[in-house]
Amino acid sequence: MDRVGYRIAAWAAALMLCAEVASAQPRTPHGDRTPPRTVAQLAEVCSVPASEPEHIATRYFCFGVLYGVGQYHGAAHPMGGDRPPLFCVPAPAPKLGEVAAAFVSWARAHPEHAQEGPADGLIRFAAETYPCPPPQPAPTTRRR
Repeated sequence: MDRVGYRIAAWAAALMLCAEVASAQPRTPHGDRTPPRTVAQLAEVCSVPASEPEHIATRYFCFGVLYGVGQYHGAAHPMGGDRPPLFCVPAPAPKLGEVAAAFVSWARAHPEHAQEGPADGLIRFAAETYPCPPPQPAPTTRRR
């Protein structure tokens, strides 16, 4: 598959994942099935305690959104592509539970972003939490 075909397939996979996640939404802590439309709402879904009956459903919904946004970013900003990545996940990559907890903490510490869309907020969080190293200057070649 050529590079363009790969990008189209990656975008299609990301869109299908988002559609699957949206169709399998858990109840929020308030009992409704409204998809999270803001950073604050997604943080609420991602922070449901284990003692709540909806914990498992909300946990995996949160993980699906995190994974979907990460995959979308990877498709839009492939390694070695024309567009540099907005964030760089360290190696070894953190576990989704760690990322979810960090996102919830970030969202609570940044109420100015509470009404942004969840994907926008996740990208902003990831860019602040997992910044990319500064680009290295190209080596200079000395002429003789």
